[in-house]
Amino acid sequence: MSKIRPFVAFLIACSVGFSQDQPEARKIVVRSVQAANDDALLATQYTFQQRDVTRSLDNSGKVKAVHTKLEEVLYIGSKQYTRLLAKDDRQLSVEEERKESDRIDKAVAEANHLTPAQKVKREADLRHEIQQDEERRKYIPAAFDFKLLSTCVLNGREAYQIRATPKPDYHGKYALLLRNLQGTLYIDKHDYHWVKVEAEALKDISLGLFLARISQGSVVIFEEARINDEIWLPLRISATARARFLIKRVHQEEEVTFSNYRKFQTDSRVLSTTGTQ
Repeated sequence: MSKIRPFVAFLIACSVGFSQDQPEARKIVVRSVQAANDDALLATQYTFQQRDVTRSLDNSGKVKAVHTKLEEVLYIGSKQYTRLLAKDDRQLSVEEERKESDRIDKAVAEANHLTPAQKVKREADLRHEIQQDEERRKYIPAAFDFKLLSTCVLNGREAYQIRATPKPDYHGKYALLLRNLQGTLYIDKHDYHWVKVEAEALKDISLGLFLARISQGSVVIFEEARINDEIWLPLRISATARARFLIKRVHQEEEVTFSNYRKFQTDSRVLSTTGTQ
C-alpha cells in the first residue's frame, strides 16, 4: 500500500463547476491531511489481498510483457507480512504453497514468543513508520495553491474536486519533488478523506541520490473507499511511467488493486469482511 509510481490520468464526470476562494479550498485540504492520519493505526488491524499487474512497454507503447502477482497482506505482531497466492495468473505449486505457509507460521510463532520489550519495540517501529507517512503529508498544504473546482459523486458519495498547483517559491521539505507535481484531489464531503488523487510530474524528477529519474508527464492515480463503515483504505493505484535507473530506461504500466479487506482481533479471529460503504 505504500507504492507511489507516476501514471496516466483519466477524465471523470463531475457536477456543474464553481469557483471558491483559495483559503476555503486550503482549509478542506488541511482537514483531509489530518483525516488520513487518524486512520493509520486502525489500518493495521486489517488484512487484505493486493493484485499487482505490470506491463512492460516498448518505445512505441506496445506491450512487451505482462507480469501479475496476487498477495495476501497482514500484520503479525505489529509487523507487516505478505503471502504470495499466485504469480503470472498461475496458482502456486504444492511446494510453493507450503513454503509460503511455513513462512507465515514462523512469523506467528515468533510473534507469540516476543518478550514484553520486543513487543514494545515492534509497536514503536510501526508507529515510527506511520509517523513518517504523516510527516510527508503535512507539507502538502504549504507547497501548493488550491482551487475548489466542483463537487462530484464517486462510489455513491459526494466529494470536493480541488485543483492543486505547486508554488514555485516553496522551499520547504521535499521541495524538489513537490514543486514539480500538480494534480487534482477528490475529497469526501463527509469524512474529508481522499477518495481519489491524480498527480502529474511537470518536469523530470530525480530520486534516490539521482539513481532514478522519473520523466515529465508521468502520472499517478490513487483511489480509496470506506470499509466496514469505519475506515478508508486503498482500492487502486495505477501508474505508467518513463524512467531511467542508472543507464537503464524503463517504460511500464502498473496497476495494483486491493480487495477482501478483513478485520482481525489480536487473537486473529476474523470479525468481518465488508466492501465499500
